[in-house]
Amino acid sequence: MYNGYNGQKITNVKTRYRTTFTRWKVKEEELLRYEEQHGIATRWSESSQQYQDALSLLTEREYRRAIDNLERLIVQRLLELTKLGMNGVGERFILPRHRYASSLTLHWQVTNYAKK
Repeated sequence: MYNGYNGQKITNVKTRYRTTFTRWKVKEEELLRYEEQHGIATRWSESSQQYQDALSLLTEREYRRAIDNLERLIVQRLLELTKLGMNGVGERFILPRHRYASSLTLHWQVTNYAKK
């Protein structure tokens, strides 16, 4: 018994450590072969411009997927309401406020995500 661990638990931890390290070593070797085959001389760091550009693209992709998912859920809900014969629900709350929409000022910057 060592710090509350018996022999079986210690063996399990050692085995898990050894197998995890072996998997890491195999992936590292696979990565080195890939870099060699494709002529990659240096790896990106968090401060490199290429890393920042890729991170920006991934963030934008995640944002767009979230918007697409939201749009899908809204359309699904509208179709459900139409199927139930409730397709006019909420119009009395939306339409009166719509005439004031042109006088609103935005307090945030609208970003155009078109391809640069």
